[in-house]
Amino acid sequence: MRIFEAFTAGNNPRDIAGHLNAENVPPPRGRYWQASTIYGNPKRAYGILQNAIYDGRIVWNRVHMVKDPDTGKRISRTNPKSEWQEVEAPHLRIVPAELFAAVNGRQRREHVAPHRKNGRILSGLLRCGACGSGMSIKDKMGKITRIMCTRAKEAKSCENIRPYALDDIEATVLSGLRSRLKDPKLLDHYVACYNDEHRSLYAGQGAEREKARQRLAAAEREHDRVLNGYIKGIISEQEAEQRLPLLKAEKADLERALSATPEPPKVVTLKPALVSRYIRELEELERVLAAGDELSEHGRNTVRNLVSTVTVHPAASGEKPTIQIDSYLSNMVDEALSQRFAVRGGRMVAGEGLEPPTPGL
Repeated sequence: MRIFEAFTAGNNPRDIAGHLNAENVPPPRGRYWQASTIYGNPKRAYGILQNAIYDGRIVWNRVHMVKDPDTGKRISRTNPKSEWQEVEAPHLRIVPAELFAAVNGRQRREHVAPHRKNGRILSGLLRCGACGSGMSIKDKMGKITRIMCTRAKEAKSCENIRPYALDDIEATVLSGLRSRLKDPKLLDHYVACYNDEHRSLYAGQGAEREKARQRLAAAEREHDRVLNGYIKGIISEQEAEQRLPLLKAEKADLERALSATPEPPKVVTLKPALVSRYIRELEELERVLAAGDELSEHGRNTVRNLVSTVTVHPAASGEKPTIQIDSYLSNMVDEALSQRFAVRGGRMVAGEGLEPPTPGL
C-alpha cells in the first residue's frame, strides 16, 4: 500500500527502493530493494505495482516455456494477452481499486518500448569497485555517455554514486590490453604463473595417482599369475574360480580410481600469431571508437575473448578512477583447455596510462 501511495505521489521506483533500503525493510527476495522489483515488466504484468493479486485478481497462463536448442535450458516466452486467464479473488485484495487503477494508468503512460542500440564493447563486463555490482548507463551529456553503479542507481544502497565517462573507460581498456599484448616479457610471465600454479595444485594429487597406478599394476600381475597358473595346471579350477572374479573386480575398482585422479597438467605456451591478430583487432577497435563509427559484433566479441571483467574503483573527488582488468589468455595458447584461465592485470588510471602490473592467477 505504501509503495502504491508513494508512486502516485510522484516518487519514482528508484527513490522508493532507496527509502525502503534505508529503513532496512526486507525485500521479497535478495538483499536489496531495486527499482525493477517495484516497477516490474509492463509487458508481462510483473512487479509489485502490477501484481494483480493486490487488486483482488488471480492471473495465469501469462507465459509458456520453450527449450533453447543450443543450451538445452528452458526459457519463458510471453503469451498474447488474449490467452491470459483470470479469476476474481476479492478476498486477496490489499490495494483499493481506485489506487491500483491510478498506478497502472501512470505506468501505461510512462512505458515506451525501448529501442535497443548496438551494445557497447564493455556491456555486461563492468563492475563497481565499491560493492562488486554491475554498472549501467546513467545518462548522456552531449556526446558523453556516463555510467554508474547499478546498485547505487536502482537501490541507492551503494555509496559509489559518482558517474564515470564510459568513452574514457573503453579507450583506457583497449589501450591497456594492446600495450600488454605487445609486451612479450609480461605475457611470458603470465603463462609461467599459470603453469607454476597448476603444477603446485597437482603436486599432492600426483603422488596419489602414482600409488593408484602401482596398485593397479600389482593387481594385473596377480590376475595374470593366477590365470597362467590355472592354464598350466599349477592352480586348481576351484581355486581359480574363487580368486579370478575377486581379482577382476579389484582391477575394475582400481581402474575407476585411477581414471578419477587428475592427470599431470599440460604445459601451455602462447601462440604468437594469435597475439598479433588480437593486437591488430584492438587497434582497429580504437580507430572505430575514436571515429564514432558503428561497432561490429566481431569487435565486441574480440573484447569478450580477452576480458572477463572490468572493475571501476572509485577515486577522490576531482581525480580519475582506477580500472582493473581481469583478462583471459586461454585463446592464445597451443593446448585446448577445458576452462579459460583468468589473469588479473594491474590497475590503470583512466586517461593516464598504466601503473606497474601486478599479475596473478
